[in-house]
Amino acid sequence: GFANVVVHCGKDGALVSEGRTPAVAIAAFGAIDITDVTGAGDAAVAGLVSGLAEGRTLAEAARMGQAAAALKLKSRKSVSDAISRASVQALAGLPGG
Repeated sequence: GFANVVVHCGKDGALVSEGRTPAVAIAAFGAIDITDVTGAGDAAVAGLVSGLAEGRTLAEAARMGQAAAALKLKSRKSVSDAISRASVQALAGLPGG
């Protein structure tokens, strides 16, 4: 089986489970003026993978994914220049990595 699982739930955030622990809900960032949804899922995965590459926990990495998706949703561009490591970490409330 799989050691870790992440399920992206769109506007409802994500569910993460590490090992045999119960799934934990990672909330999406609410109260966002959505401009365009194109690329939001890709941004969520990119934020997640970036967080894991930085050595963060799965829950922290998923939070980064949600932050990246939120930043993307506010942009008309499919690949938003508003998304950076610093902007994702700041929105996620995580220290720089």
